Amino acid sequence: MVVAPVIATTSRPARAHRVEKSTEEGSATQDSVADLTRTRQVVSLSGVKQQGERTGLGLAAAAVGSPIGFLAACWGSEALDTVLGGALDNLGIVPRSVTGLVGVPLAPFLHGNWEHLISNSLGVLTAGSLVALHGPKKFRDVTIMSGLAAGLGTWAAGRTAAHLGASGVVYGYMGFLMARGLFDRRPLPIVLSVLSTALFAGSLAGVVPGKEGVSWESHLFGLAGGVLAAATLPVDAPRSSHAFGR
Repeated sequence: MVVAPVIATTSRPARAHRVEKSTEEGSATQDSVADLTRTRQVVSLSGVKQQGERTGLGLAAAAVGSPIGFLAACWGSEALDTVLGGALDNLGIVPRSVTGLVGVPLAPFLHGNWEHLISNSLGVLTAGSLVALHGPKKFRDVTIMSGLAAGLGTWAAGRTAAHLGASGVVYGYMGFLMARGLFDRRPLPIVLSVLSTALFAGSLAGVVPGKEGVSWESHLFGLAGGVLAAATLPVDAPRSSHAFGR
């Protein structure tokens, strides 16, 4: 008669313990699921951010990877500038101004009006297409070097004004084309140098002070950047040919 109450009394805490343990396990499982969900969200957001960064870099590379890509960026910028009432023109190069440094990478894509853009577009299509015959990597490198030389040189020594437009890069193309044959003695660069000198020699007057409203400084420094690119960019090794049977 004494045993039964003892057994009944000791069995209840055991069931309570099992219930508490089950509750703790369930709570731990829910916490694990919540942590996993948050981790997946973080990974997903990180992936979106990385994809966005890759897309942005891809668009930037495309903008300087071919004459068409460069012009697409210029025309897109001018269309946006028209919508904004010319607000983007304030982002040009302002010499010796800290805020004016923003214009160094942006100025080649910005233009004062559509007439200005059309004029420079013709230069990009002619001189830029000849540079592109050296390959897309050369076109990209010449574009970057010419743009930086034109931008930094104008910022350091230019007149106090807002300088913008792709003409500095166009003069860089001219400088590269006319000088490349001196450093790359293969037939194509030599032919392109002779042809470019005949086509663009008359435009060299644009590197000296003259017409009001023309940034001769960007022309001069862009031309120097193109010559520097011609002298320093490596000459592509000729592709080796293998005879049949070897």
